[in-house]
Amino acid sequence: MGIIMLIDYLEKKALLPRNGCKVSFLFSNNNDLDEIKKMADAGRKIILFSVGNLAESLLALYSVGVKPDALCNSSKEIYSNSIFGYDILSTWDIISNYKKYYIIIPETAPEVRLSIIRQLIWNNVISFSFVKDFVWPDYKKINNGDKLNDSLLLTMNEMVRDVDIISLLLSDRPIDSDYLFWMQCSANWHLVYEWFFMEFAGVGISMLDIGPGFGVFSNSIKKLVNLSIDWIDFRTSDEIPRESIENIFVANIETEKILKKDKYDAIVMTEVIEHFNYNPLPTLVKIKGLLKEDGVLFISCPHWHRHYSYQTWRDMPQPGTDLPFKFHGHVYEYTHDELLEICGEAGLRIVREGVSVSGSSNLMLKIDKSNT
Repeated sequence: MGIIMLIDYLEKKALLPRNGCKVSFLFSNNNDLDEIKKMADAGRKIILFSVGNLAESLLALYSVGVKPDALCNSSKEIYSNSIFGYDILSTWDIISNYKKYYIIIPETAPEVRLSIIRQLIWNNVISFSFVKDFVWPDYKKINNGDKLNDSLLLTMNEMVRDVDIISLLLSDRPIDSDYLFWMQCSANWHLVYEWFFMEFAGVGISMLDIGPGFGVFSNSIKKLVNLSIDWIDFRTSDEIPRESIENIFVANIETEKILKKDKYDAIVMTEVIEHFNYNPLPTLVKIKGLLKEDGVLFISCPHWHRHYSYQTWRDMPQPGTDLPFKFHGHVYEYTHDELLEICGEAGLRIVREGVSVSGSSNLMLKIDKSNT
């Protein structure tokens, strides 16, 4: 169908603890925000579904100069009425004349959004938008925050650029399970992201990303820092943009040797250590061995301490031990103090530490030369 998905930043809506905020984004099929405004200027009416967080979505759209002409709903009990001064029209009347209208779905529950999108697609409406809210770092409050924010948004647009969004939305794994989930990743490691930029902006370095997931960190920081990037991951995905990645080592960092002659200036491991099946200490020592003498290791992990298979991290088996099964979810969530303890025993020195917007521990570490 030639469908492309585009993402636009709308509005910061609420302030949250730990320098966070709630932000509205606009996801659109085929048209970006400027094109939607041009359609409205040319006489095409903007219609917003009367579902979900309607008032908040209206305000977010107002903030960027998009003012709907009317609302719509599929329920006969609702249309022909009005909300906030907007007439509520029949969804079916809108769909049957969809070339006269452009439909936007407000922030709402995933199952509601998916049912509306299916309704549109089944009726050949393939250009539409929806509003989605995320917990987001308030980059506007920090130095060079606009650069950090813009690089993340650009990476997200690159990642959805070639995705068959229609097939994804209609599959058993709709967009909320993957492509909306990873958009929130930076809320887990935004301090690491900021520290990395502060440390290496303007410097050409080598970096290793362990367990890169969808590659959000790597592909975003590459736009800001002169990097040569390698990945280590036990699985790969063709959906990840890899233009900026030098080498991809398909390996299990816990159990396999990493054969790399040259060491790294920086190693990043975001939201990975809690997935380790084994005691993290030997693996951290192995990772330390991949660092240059003055290299920097960045770690983030949730410290909610909600999921754990062991009473303490010291009870976790050593790498290579037979396990009843391998689990890829959260095996053990370390408290912040436990993480500091493990890093200290691994011979790593804390340079910076903090807690992210989402409640993840963020650490910047170097080799502790006092113990060598």
